[in-house]
Amino acid sequence: MLNVKLNTFYLYCSSIPLEISDPDSSASDKDLPSKAVKSRAQRFEDVLGILREGRLSPFDLIIELLDDSNLKYWAYRNKLYKEENKKLSKILELIILSAPGKEKLTE
Repeated sequence: MLNVKLNTFYLYCSSIPLEISDPDSSASDKDLPSKAVKSRAQRFEDVLGILREGRLSPFDLIIELLDDSNLKYWAYRNKLYKEENKKLSKILELIILSAPGKEKLTE
């Protein structure tokens, strides 16, 4: 069931116009064609809505993406672990800055 929901999510993401750029890129939403403009917050809400409909949490998605036995998502893992990518460091930093997160990591 999880794979069916993730495949649906993948198809949804694949259908997003290419004009919607990587949030880390230098292009801003104002540089995009008006038909493709959605705020970053709205895109997050859309994704979270899809996960909610599938009775999945964002963390279910992360676990699925980071599972080395799932070769389908190797590119996501590969990009996350590249030296120049700071997102994993940022995730861990945010967890450590939270008292419950720090406690959980140090258990």
